[in-house]
Amino acid sequence: MKTCISSCFTTLFKFKPQASSYNLSHNLICRSYARGVRRRVENMLTPEMEREKLAEKGISVEDPSQNPYLSYIPTDPVQQNIKNSTNNKIGKKKSKHEDQMTVEKIKRQNKMFESEVKNTKSSSKYQYEKLDDGDKRFGKTILAAKSKPQREEKKIILLEGHRLINDGLKAGGVMKQLYFSDVKLLSDLRQESLSTTPLYKITYKQLKIWSDTQSPSGLIAIFEKPNQGQALSLPEETLPVTLICDRVRDPGNMGTLIRTAAAVGCRAVMTVKGCVDAWEPKVLRAGMGCHFNIPIYTGFTWDTVSNYFNSSTQIFIADTRQPQKITRGLDEKNVDLFLDLAETVTIEGSDVNMDEHREDDHDVDDDESEDRMTKSMKKLYKKTPLPITSYDKLDVNSNVALIIGGETEGVSPEAKKMAFDRFGHIVTVPMTNVVNSLNTSIAAGVILYEIKRQMDLNRANDQHPNISHRE
Repeated sequence: MKTCISSCFTTLFKFKPQASSYNLSHNLICRSYARGVRRRVENMLTPEMEREKLAEKGISVEDPSQNPYLSYIPTDPVQQNIKNSTNNKIGKKKSKHEDQMTVEKIKRQNKMFESEVKNTKSSSKYQYEKLDDGDKRFGKTILAAKSKPQREEKKIILLEGHRLINDGLKAGGVMKQLYFSDVKLLSDLRQESLSTTPLYKITYKQLKIWSDTQSPSGLIAIFEKPNQGQALSLPEETLPVTLICDRVRDPGNMGTLIRTAAAVGCRAVMTVKGCVDAWEPKVLRAGMGCHFNIPIYTGFTWDTVSNYFNSSTQIFIADTRQPQKITRGLDEKNVDLFLDLAETVTIEGSDVNMDEHREDDHDVDDDESEDRMTKSMKKLYKKTPLPITSYDKLDVNSNVALIIGGETEGVSPEAKKMAFDRFGHIVTVPMTNVVNSLNTSIAAGVILYEIKRQMDLNRANDQHPNISHRE
């Protein structure tokens, strides 16, 4: 018994033999150790022999570090050799596999695809990139095209739908990017323009999120924005008529006004600050591609607008209200006061070349371009007594400037001041008493076509003075 206790102290706690003098009443923990075994090398295993041994056990994992049935020891030279040889063999297999891959599979890995677009005349292949739902490039591009500051900075506009895109391409517009949801939609576009434009395929769900329409057509294009006053395709004949938009804030009305002015053959369209941007996507959709067929000047102040017309230009204000309401709002009692104001105004007019003002007059900050009229003068000119004439009673001369206002507020006091200083008229369209007012674009269309009719008639009389024309 004494010998057993002494061995426990010596083995576990490494006590000296004198440990037997300690109190034996303490609890002792004894451990036993196996005796050392002398080992010798029985056999040498090469990596090939190790793999055969693993294959006999049904283990297919060649890399020891990935083998769940084999404890991996990094310092073991045999296992390290197996791992290195396995990695080298896998690398060789990958390189051979890449060499055997076709061009189409490589493009598929890089998200580049080829599609055959069949047209009625010919069939062609176009490369496009497929964008995932998490790709932010599409959303950033659409946001930039819808934001006026970024649209002006990057010189881009957004066109949606195959008809609007084709109209832009037909006019000579530069398409910078094209997004589509189905490859078959490419057959509806001009084929010669697709080969030089980056194409991107997106899901219809993603396109519907960014589209302004309830049922998107599946095509969205980014075009280069024309310069100030630049028309890519002009008609053969134009009329000396300028349409001035004042307080037109509805995108549909603005687009229809531009479309109507292009159809009549007006010389230009001008928008005063306070109007909706003429290059907004909704305005472009309402304009049906006519933005490229007429010079458009945007962001002007009334001080700048008056410099574009000489003293012989007729100023007409299109009013969409009933004539009785227009007369009721005029201040005919203070006609002498308005005449005194008119005498103090000097009309400095001369033929102005609009090409010289394409880039200089529209990039003015709002703080620097505040109207010089005081509040009292604005209140006074709001009731300026101007002659009221029906559209069919107009007497049109050579140059005309037609001012059209919004449906809610009408024209501004500055517009009436310009018309009063230049002896302008208010032009109305007769209507029944059950209607309060006409749509802005409809009223402008009726008046513009009457101006066109009279100008064509005057031109015909000048060419053939001996032939009488029916009114």
